[in-house]
Amino acid sequence: ALVESFKAVLLECFPLMRKHNQLSSALLCLTGWLAGLCMTTSDGRFYLDIFDHFVSCYIIVPVGLLEALLVGWVYGADRLAIDILKSTAEKVPIVWPILIKYVVPVVVSILLMYNFCTEAVEVYGHYVWW
Repeated sequence: ALVESFKAVLLECFPLMRKHNQLSSALLCLTGWLAGLCMTTSDGRFYLDIFDHFVSCYIIVPVGLLEALLVGWVYGADRLAIDILKSTAEKVPIVWPILIKYVVPVVVSILLMYNFCTEAVEVYGHYVWW
């Protein structure tokens, strides 16, 4: 499922890849296999731990912040509330637009700053440099 999702994005960005559908799938799978190969070594658990830490702290958190800002301010929290009402016949709580516009970005920003400050003070996992 992840390969097809990523491949769909690549096909949208690079339409010439459509001519070589099987080759693009094979190259994408090979790239994923090569990226995961280091995880199978004796030190793989350390690589996985470091990769997981930095992805969850420094990629997912900023993406969540960006998503909240885009939904709250660009698309509009009120507009999304109307879309939810049309789609599900469920009314969102009146406080929901306030949470999306103000509370979520502030809390996620604090979490991101905490991650940066924690990382600056102490090296993650006390791993030694080779």
